[in-house]
Amino acid sequence: VYGRRDIMIAKLVEDGKWMKSVNAGKGINTQYDEISPFIHVNNKTLYYASNGLPGFGGYDIYSIEKIDKNNWSKPVNVGVPINDHNDQFSLFITADGNKGYYVHEEMSAAGYPAGKIYELEIPEQFRVKFRSNYVKGIVRDKQTKQVLKSQIELIDINTNEVESQVQSDSLTGEYLMVLTQGSEYALYVNKKGYLFQSLSFNYSEVDNFEPIVLDIELEKVREGSVAVLKNIFFEFDKYDLQNKSVTELQKILRFLNENPSVKIEISGHTDNMGNVSYNQQLSDKRAQSVKTYLVEKGIDTKRLFTKGYGSEKPIKPNDSEENKQLNRRIEFKILK
Repeated sequence: VYGRRDIMIAKLVEDGKWMKSVNAGKGINTQYDEISPFIHVNNKTLYYASNGLPGFGGYDIYSIEKIDKNNWSKPVNVGVPINDHNDQFSLFITADGNKGYYVHEEMSAAGYPAGKIYELEIPEQFRVKFRSNYVKGIVRDKQTKQVLKSQIELIDINTNEVESQVQSDSLTGEYLMVLTQGSEYALYVNKKGYLFQSLSFNYSEVDNFEPIVLDIELEKVREGSVAVLKNIFFEFDKYDLQNKSVTELQKILRFLNENPSVKIEISGHTDNMGNVSYNQQLSDKRAQSVKTYLVEKGIDTKRLFTKGYGSEKPIKPNDSEENKQLNRRIEFKILK
């Protein structure tokens, strides 16, 4: 404990359980009071009120940025027109970072303290550095079209850390997941007895923040079911796995460990650029790279079969760079 009232941090882990809360530390807390924490939807910017940091008097509102898993930037007073000599707290910032709402405490006409809610346009210099968007839709069974309750994970593939977890609604199948500017994400939709669905969102340099509507269909684990692995990455014209493929590889590993009787075919696919024979060899070597990783992690090689199809089985016409990128892929198929 650093002061009279401190800000604590607790993290949501699997199955809706929370880790034990820990003190946010002296970089945030002072010997006085820190109250009204608000973490922006981008999961990177924290606003809170303190009367123990240099300010205008009473409680002022400050902001800090998450640097990495365990570190935050130094607190910054958000300044006027929000802060003055009275108390300000309970700041809320909209997802796009443009508007804010906060409580300003002042004296009433009768001489009693009275809090009022204010709305304001956030000054440019105090707007969140990382804006947010969201993807939403409905999760269904691919064959029956029945809605499904499922677990949805958003993972930063550059750090291999879970950014957030939600569940699709058991009655409507609806889900909503926030995507924050500044990184590349893998989104996984999981349900026991089904193949996981792999989605990819590159938000490292995105400037389009229109909401994404994306319905998802899950296939049951049975012979012939296929999963397209959208977060396996190779260098151009090479078959060495990039480091950011680890998130997806660990997902396959977990699936195989949870289904110990399942055998799979790992297949490599290319677009139609280049020599047919070369593409077939490259796709085969890429599939072999995935198998090698899984075997090194303890999966019995007898459960894994590989095949390179080259450009034989496109999932889109090879008529645009976007479609060609989709055709350059790794899949796995459930065998007997």
